[in-house]
Amino acid sequence: MWTYLGLESSRFSVPTTRGGSGVRRLIVVTSEPVRKVMLKTFPKSALALRVLTPGVELPSDSVPNGQLSLTREQARRQLGVPADSPCVLFIGNDFGKKGLPSLLKALAKLPADAVLLAIGSAQRIPAFRTMADDLGLGNRVILQGALKDISIAYRCADVLAHPTLEDTFAMVVLEAMAHGLPVVVSDESYCGIASMLTDGVDAVILPYPKDHGAIANALNAVLGKALYRKALSEKAFEFASHHTWAAKTKVQEAMYFELLDD
Repeated sequence: MWTYLGLESSRFSVPTTRGGSGVRRLIVVTSEPVRKVMLKTFPKSALALRVLTPGVELPSDSVPNGQLSLTREQARRQLGVPADSPCVLFIGNDFGKKGLPSLLKALAKLPADAVLLAIGSAQRIPAFRTMADDLGLGNRVILQGALKDISIAYRCADVLAHPTLEDTFAMVVLEAMAHGLPVVVSDESYCGIASMLTDGVDAVILPYPKDHGAIANALNAVLGKALYRKALSEKAFEFASHHTWAAKTKVQEAMYFELLDD
């Protein structure tokens, strides 16, 4: 570990200017919180640091073979989600690090008809099925392994909950927003994309992701207030539409030209 840290320090702390002006190389990071960590850890890299957040492909109503994609009702039937139940969506391979334990405790505080659809690693399902049963949640928790087409899950849900303990960005949040889902997400201390979002406008931000009471309050507000949910949905899609892969390509191209001009 010490050898690795030494090599990392050597790589990121060397002077990045040539003759006092111009950039020799760029160090591209995935979010503003990561840039701040890099700046604090490797201050000599300041002039080279750039932020380029991931992009998203906006969903289409058709699939590659030209057929219409599944409706909300069809998607719910396929994944076993009750047709009329409010559905909270969780996606993350590492159930623990992405906050599923706190979310399960929050679900117990939601109306009895609300269900949780959790998508992730099939290997983690047995342990979390036991946890859900111990909380008395029974069939209110639907645990699925990885899906080949994750868009089916987005079509099922009413809100995405992402009380993550650590994410440099969180692609799942941006993808959910592209599908017009309201999102409840940890703040930028835990999740990079939160630094770009505004609480109560295009997302609901959680100051502390282990506070299951706060998670429950946030979800109750979204699920219980149709106009609020609709406003969050519209702003979420608007945000995602400004962060497509096409837009990110232009930013990356500008970085290449910056190096060429050096």
